[in-house]
Amino acid sequence: MDTWTLVAGYPLLRVSRITPTQVRFTQERFQLEPINQTWWIPLSIRVISPAPAERFMWMSNEESETIASIPVSEIFIVNPNSDGYYRTLYTSEMLQSILGQMEKDCATGTLSISASAKAKIVDDYVSFLKAGLINASTMESILSRGLCSQSDSLVVWQTVFKYFNSELLQASKQKEYSTATEIKYSMKRILPSINDALHKLEADRNMPNKGDVVVLRGELLFWSCFIDESQFHCKDYVNEIMSSWMDDSGANSPFPVDLEEPYFCIAASMNATYWERIFELMQNRISPAAKARLLSALSCTPEKSSAERIVQNVQEYFGDLQSYAWNTKMATSAEYQPSLRMTLRLMSNEAVRQVLYSAAES
Repeated sequence: MDTWTLVAGYPLLRVSRITPTQVRFTQERFQLEPINQTWWIPLSIRVISPAPAERFMWMSNEESETIASIPVSEIFIVNPNSDGYYRTLYTSEMLQSILGQMEKDCATGTLSISASAKAKIVDDYVSFLKAGLINASTMESILSRGLCSQSDSLVVWQTVFKYFNSELLQASKQKEYSTATEIKYSMKRILPSINDALHKLEADRNMPNKGDVVVLRGELLFWSCFIDESQFHCKDYVNEIMSSWMDDSGANSPFPVDLEEPYFCIAASMNATYWERIFELMQNRISPAAKARLLSALSCTPEKSSAERIVQNVQEYFGDLQSYAWNTKMATSAEYQPSLRMTLRLMSNEAVRQVLYSAAES
């Protein structure tokens, strides 16, 4: 246990095939500059094709690599339940086999690779992308080929959206807005999977408001409309509901709490009348999270005059936007998700950025 309790860092496990019947596992410390450090690593191996099987072996801290007998006909994943604290990097050929199995699962509605195992692969490869161990096309391939509504749960989608949140925030922080646009464009590759999941949940109308369904529905709808707000379940449906709401001056929000942000965002971008009604609702909200959720939606406006009012209210309720946006606690805590979304919206809106820059120059 000393390698885990007395040594900083954690392992990167590389998996490669050396013969038709043998696989090599190589360990190193996971960091930008690998150093000579080894651990006792529990190697749990799940064979998913052609016949399910479980295998286990230890890799000692006295060996940087070990060999296992696994025939080339078997598709397998390592550490599927995250029993060991390490990241797993497969060769390109092995990864393609795993993605092929994921696609097969999606087509047949089976679950040979669990949601938690999928989430682990996504999370590992996000880290590899940031460390420069893979390229963006590999990440896009995982997201576009490995996701489907039949078997994916909240844990998978949250891992995916955490990645896009991080990338978009970093691009906005560095004012690389062309990069943010490219990230948003790349997200269109997974839009069909997002919408398939939305359809399965019946997110537009009548899914019960309980448990993970509520959270997942809000996440999927937010990103679906963030990627392409012109879709029917975004624009036409919102216009129908908003028109009825405008006729009832005393009515509360027409949308469930988990759907307010994406739907009000669409409404705020449509016309000034909708925007003013949402702004009035925001002023009557008490909790910071509720205000942040509606300020995020209001920041979808294309009007500079409205953007000025948004920035004024953000500074009134939350202080300086630039320092608030990059608060570590906000970026990593679920409690701060409405505020994180608000920051994403604000920093990606051209009208808002013009107001911020004008204020900074003056």
